[in-house]
Amino acid sequence: MKNKITLYLICCLLLLSACQPRQGSGNAADADTTKQDSNTTHIDTTVQPAYVAETYDDLSTDTLYGDFDGDGRREFIWVQNPHVAMDRYDCNGPCDCLLRSSDRTMVPITTSDCIGGALINYGDLNGDGGDEVGMIPAWFTSCWGRHFLFTLRDHKWIEAIHGTTLRCESYDDTTIVRRDPRRKGYVIVKYYDIDSGFEKILEKSVKMR
Repeated sequence: MKNKITLYLICCLLLLSACQPRQGSGNAADADTTKQDSNTTHIDTTVQPAYVAETYDDLSTDTLYGDFDGDGRREFIWVQNPHVAMDRYDCNGPCDCLLRSSDRTMVPITTSDCIGGALINYGDLNGDGGDEVGMIPAWFTSCWGRHFLFTLRDHKWIEAIHGTTLRCESYDDTTIVRRDPRRKGYVIVKYYDIDSGFEKILEKSVKMR
């Protein structure tokens, strides 16, 4: 009788042991969290980021990858949009966009009269090792728009040149700004001008800040 009880207790212990979860296992959410944490150092994919140092806004217009601080590692940036009330052609609060980064040391920059934006990576235009960023803000109406060029200085985004005027057919042009091969620290910028009747694209050489 004692042998049967002992055998029964051994079987129960074996069953309990088999039912215990293995160390490190978990559900799908836990697995995803682990995967995200392993990617927090570098983002080297072209998909929507799974992790950011600051909250990623679902209303963001665009996401762009590059080495913006020149440290040899890629970050991603995005345009954080305001809350827009399209029925009123207005915003719930200021119509300002923020250029934010996965690197929390990069101080955002605000663009006014903006409800969204497209981003362009122009590469290193000023020779400091970091990629410069073009931004074309979106607005409620009109085919006219602006183009801004941003660069990082001491981890703070600044306007590298003053904003230029563009038409919507230029928005897909990834050479709106290019390095001036004849003048160090200058870029060649495409733009429209009222004196030309806004009929053709002009170019000018501009010194970067």
